[in-house]
Amino acid sequence: MKCKLKNFRLNLIFTLLIFSELLVPILFCPLSTREITINEYFPHTSAAENKKWYEPMIISNETTQSNNPSITVDKFGNIHVVWEVNSGPTDDIYYRYWNSTLKVWSSTVKFSIGCTEDSQEPSIVADHYGNIHAVWHDYTNYSGCGFDTDIFYRRWDNLTRSWSSIEVITSSSNSNSRYPKIAIDKIGNAHMIWTEGDTYYKWWNGFTKLWQNNETCASNNGYPDTALAVDEQGCVHVASKYDGGPRPYMLYRRRNRSENWVDDFNFDDIFSYNYNPTIATEKNGNVHVMWTAGFGWMSGTYRIRYNATSTWSDYMFGIVPKRNYDHVLISDLLGNLYLVGRIETIQNSLDFNIFVRVLEASTSTWTETKVINEGSFFNSYCPDIAVDNSSNIYVVYVEDNEIYYCKYYPVPPEISIISPIDGQTVGATAPGYEISIDGSYDSIWYNLNNNTTNTIISSLTGTINQRVWDLLADGSVTLDFYANNSAGMVGSAQVMVIKEPAIPGYDVYLLIGAICVISVVLIRKRFKS
Repeated sequence: MKCKLKNFRLNLIFTLLIFSELLVPILFCPLSTREITINEYFPHTSAAENKKWYEPMIISNETTQSNNPSITVDKFGNIHVVWEVNSGPTDDIYYRYWNSTLKVWSSTVKFSIGCTEDSQEPSIVADHYGNIHAVWHDYTNYSGCGFDTDIFYRRWDNLTRSWSSIEVITSSSNSNSRYPKIAIDKIGNAHMIWTEGDTYYKWWNGFTKLWQNNETCASNNGYPDTALAVDEQGCVHVASKYDGGPRPYMLYRRRNRSENWVDDFNFDDIFSYNYNPTIATEKNGNVHVMWTAGFGWMSGTYRIRYNATSTWSDYMFGIVPKRNYDHVLISDLLGNLYLVGRIETIQNSLDFNIFVRVLEASTSTWTETKVINEGSFFNSYCPDIAVDNSSNIYVVYVEDNEIYYCKYYPVPPEISIISPIDGQTVGATAPGYEISIDGSYDSIWYNLNNNTTNTIISSLTGTINQRVWDLLADGSVTLDFYANNSAGMVGSAQVMVIKEPAIPGYDVYLLIGAICVISVVLIRKRFKS
């Protein structure tokens, strides 16, 4: 009896060993991961966001000459561009925008609808509520405003999702009103200047939706060279070309919060040429003014008004090497300053390219001068610049009668598949994987054979979902890894492996059942004997 019991125990141990050998790989195979679409946000950042300057692209599609572009970016990341087109007997204003959700450019549309005479010199800006404001000067006798040049205005209302009809801002004037500039303060009021013999100012109340009365800003004897900026406190800063001496020079004025024009400052007329000013303010209140100046040669001249002392710095030259013109200076919410202009890349060649330079608030130093259309053989001019809340940079300019667009923007995460390798043979057990990602990323996932369902993963190493692997047919299997970043850009990498068929007739569950039956029969037979 003891011998039988001993044999029974030995057989039981032998059977359990067989079961453990078969069941351990099954029980400890990787559990399935979440199956989810790519729209879910799974935060996981590996490094600082990588950015680069993308190749310039043409965004105008007219067969005639395009000129004077203006660009802005709204709080949703949509890019808005207006420009002037010589479309035949008259000049018109055209408009196009980049849809940040769909990642596509809209079709080009005529913006100066209803205008029958020349429409020129557009300027566009976005406010903090997603509204867009655009102005230009126009020769059309619109709604009885007269045959003199007037300033026309249109607004995109983010609530109604529509553009307003044209509003003539200077209808009460009988003089030629030209060269408008527009800016927005942080509470949504629009501020505008234009020239009408002198420089005039007007502001739009974001609450009442009404334009206020005209104010004389500066006397500049009809020069179109003006620049406008609004600081964090709502103060308005204007720089303009002024002819009040042996040669024209630059005049600065500020409109304080009490709505008075103060702080007149005339820059010394030490140069033979002074024109094309641009102005920007930092969040600490410092005012930066730059203009084109020189004697026989001309280049950017730069001065800063320090808010703490209300004093101006000395002249600063060489902010940009070589001859440079057509400057536009703007700031972002972090206090960084961005400068765009045209630069003579080859001395005395009269071939100018577009450059960008940034004054970083964290270091108070200028970055290297970046020529964004290097290699172009055409003369480039009339640049404009915009910056979004992520410090991405957008530039438009004119080249060969077309409007070009260029951006400094994040690049997609770059994925490298370390394993499995291409052409690797894999059996019935799902393969492991190892990937690396260059750049920041929010989510990573993989897909097998272009399936409709993606599998989110949270690690750069792991094992492919066994259940998903089991559903695949034998043969070639494509394995795609994906990663996206905060800008919505997706990087991917693909590898193809070969899934080998399982042992013919091999069914794990059937085999286990057969082993169980056979083991029980053997144990009972031996126990009886």
